[in-house]
Amino acid sequence: MFLFVFRLISVLFLRK
Repeated sequence: MFLFVFRLISVLFLRK
């Protein structure tokens, strides 16, 4: 679950 959240944040940050 933690990894999932981390991946989601990373994608959002990269998309920014």
